[in-house]
Amino acid sequence: MRIGFIGIGNMGTPMSLNILKAGHQLTVWNRTASRVRPVVDAGATQATSPAEVAARSEVTLVCVSLPEDVRAVVAGPGGALEGVNRGSIIADHSTVDPATTKALAAQASERGVDYLDAPVSGGTHGAAAGTLTIMVGGDEHAFERAKPVFEATGKNIHYVGPSGSGDVIKLVNQMLAAINVAGIAEAFVLGVKAGAKPEVMYDIIKTSTGGSRMLDADLVSRFIPGNFEPGFALDLMHKDIRLANDLGRELKQRLLLTSVVQQILQEGQAAGLGSDHYSVIVKVLERLAGVSLGPR
Repeated sequence: MRIGFIGIGNMGTPMSLNILKAGHQLTVWNRTASRVRPVVDAGATQATSPAEVAARSEVTLVCVSLPEDVRAVVAGPGGALEGVNRGSIIADHSTVDPATTKALAAQASERGVDYLDAPVSGGTHGAAAGTLTIMVGGDEHAFERAKPVFEATGKNIHYVGPSGSGDVIKLVNQMLAAINVAGIAEAFVLGVKAGAKPEVMYDIIKTSTGGSRMLDADLVSRFIPGNFEPGFALDLMHKDIRLANDLGRELKQRLLLTSVVQQILQEGQAAGLGSDHYSVIVKVLERLAGVSLGPR
């Protein structure tokens, strides 16, 4: 298939490479043009605008950071909707609010184009391995048409309902991930301040009721060694949690834990940690407690 990819960043680069490996033709664009070089070297064609990407593609994929970025590259000047062909598909892998997706889907529909929200989970490791979870909202027939493209980048691919449904599930996932990491950080900092060793606590808790996938992923590889190199930056997690809280306010749903986590993430940003992996919030709690889970 003729595929386009807008947004060649930490996620877009490995996803694009996997699309090429699957045998699809690929056209790419990125705001910082130099970042597309590894993908172009692997066989992709570099476009001069999102509109050109869409004009050359049956399915145009988008993976950028913020809702306003999605609106710009899809519906702004030179955006995908300016070049898109009737009957084609735009699928957004970004994490945005359902309202943004529904508005863009309506604009796409006016041009005879299907618009899918298709946020992903699995991080940069999953993107590189081609094992992402992809949750897709929008027209089901369009999902089936785009599914061969999703299969090049993901392993767990789900059609979840009408436009915006994928966005909702992704925000719920992000809420749970952030709340879980904040809880682990708070609990282990307390344990260390009370005299317990973090490695001993982990060995016991991983087989107890307090164990979780987040405990295994972040405590051993990040908290204790102090390795906060970005996989998923704190700034991006804050954006996702802000969107979840906005959705809660829109629906008049109290999100107490999510609101607290947003405050903790904001403390991390204020401490200059926004570009680190979001598990770096443990540093905020360590400083408040005057202890450390490992070498810093």
